Amino acid sequence: MRLIPIEKARVGMILGKNIYGTSGQVLLNEGVKLTEKYLSLLANYGVSSLYIKNSPDDDIVIDDIVSEKTRLLALNTTRKIVDKIKVGSGIDAKEVKLIIDNIINDILKNPNLVINLVDIRSADDYLFGHSVNAAVLSTLVGVAFGYNQTKLYNLAVGALFHDIGKIKINPEILHKTGPLTPEEKADLKKHPDFGFDILRSNPDISLLSAHVAYQHHEWFDGNGYPRGLKGEEIHHFARIVSVTQTYDFLTSDTPQRARYSTSEAVEYLMACSGSMFDPEVVRTFLSSVAIYPVGTQVQLNTGDSGIVVKVYKNYPTRPVIRIIRNPFGIKIDHSYEVDLLDKKTLFITRVIED
Repeated sequence: MRLIPIEKARVGMILGKNIYGTSGQVLLNEGVKLTEKYLSLLANYGVSSLYIKNSPDDDIVIDDIVSEKTRLLALNTTRKIVDKIKVGSGIDAKEVKLIIDNIINDILKNPNLVINLVDIRSADDYLFGHSVNAAVLSTLVGVAFGYNQTKLYNLAVGALFHDIGKIKINPEILHKTGPLTPEEKADLKKHPDFGFDILRSNPDISLLSAHVAYQHHEWFDGNGYPRGLKGEEIHHFARIVSVTQTYDFLTSDTPQRARYSTSEAVEYLMACSGSMFDPEVVRTFLSSVAIYPVGTQVQLNTGDSGIVVKVYKNYPTRPVIRIIRNPFGIKIDHSYEVDLLDKKTLFITRVIED
């Protein structure tokens, strides 16, 4: 199974994972054969990428760090909570607890999983999908830092609602495809203040969680907003969410641009470590990110090419590769696997996009 952009999907290909619509309904089921009608449906929903099965890697399983059930419940419940907030209702603590407990429990069951799976969502689902992903990724980092259950819960709540202030921003600004004007940028920068006010007005939400909404755009070097805090002045929760929400933002399609590849997003985080981001948080987060996710097609320095079938936590550049083509690009009769953790002289030279 591998991820491809929708432009490269062809009639007859087999879908590798379910694709969901904005309300959690299944648009297309795993295993369906793509048709012109189905491809048109996905394009209309703003789906830009999809997983497909193809024979050399049909047996490869790409695990998510939380279950599909947990992710869908979180997505749908978050949407309901946000809709209630928009009309002036408070945040239902029981609904929030259900989302966060499921996320924490899933991650604690599989603490050694790495981030392999790209979250395929429709264009209209960005805010909710981004919020859930930030909560999932932040919880994973919190576990790596040894957070106890209470700290994990408050971190995850803050991550889930880090962008809640955007409900007070003009939707035309949020969905604008061109550059924002200085006035629009100034308006957008108000969302941390709005989010802080929304969360701290709810007695069931910890003030520490509210500070995530307030501080997630602060920079480690003091050049962020809204207060220009730096270093340890920024709460550790917010320093974590700053990294995780940026990673999810970069690896998602937005109205302004197409998604970055995993390796491009990793390069960005590393380049901004020490300026935008806390270096320790970046290092901890990247230890759980598969730079070459399972299902990625790559070429080795020998010229042989194949598919990533396994990724090791803490060794993101040394996965296991199933070799399927020789240096001349000819498909070999019998594939075989090489473990780059053992084969020290082998390394990946490029990702094969097509």
